[in-house]
Amino acid sequence: MTTHEPLPAVVTVDWLKDRVPDVKLLDTSWYLPPMGRDARQEFAAARIPGAQFWDIDGVCDPSTDLPHMLPSEAAFAAAADALGISNEDAVVVYDGMGVFAAPRAWWTWRVLGHSRVAVLEGGLPAWKAAGLALDEAAASSDTLTAATAAARAASSSSGNTKYKA
Repeated sequence: MTTHEPLPAVVTVDWLKDRVPDVKLLDTSWYLPPMGRDARQEFAAARIPGAQFWDIDGVCDPSTDLPHMLPSEAAFAAAADALGISNEDAVVVYDGMGVFAAPRAWWTWRVLGHSRVAVLEGGLPAWKAAGLALDEAAASSDTLTAATAAARAASSSSGNTKYKA
């Protein structure tokens, strides 16, 4: 995918399956407590190949008790850097419910200046329903916490990032 190819707000599994190597995939799963699901455990067990984990309550404003408030530009940029995402990259977000938390992540990326971001229609359930491969290799704790750790570090310092929000 060229750096100038427009990206629709919503993409289908058919659109994504041939572009997986050319986009940055983010599992943005988040669940309400009564659902009894753990987004990190689910990501560690199975994900779309190449996906990284984006914790909307980890990459947020830590100065408030309100859930998943927008992070500062510095925290967002540090999290993007930690995942190897540049301003030019096409980013596709998805979640384990289909379309539950991914739109919030899409909105966060858009608000903070990343125009090339899309939501995967149907999320991980649609990917599975299409019979496409999953990465079921164990995910390291670093993989699960990279974006959050970078965002938290940036919130307490004035670090320099490659990504420009």
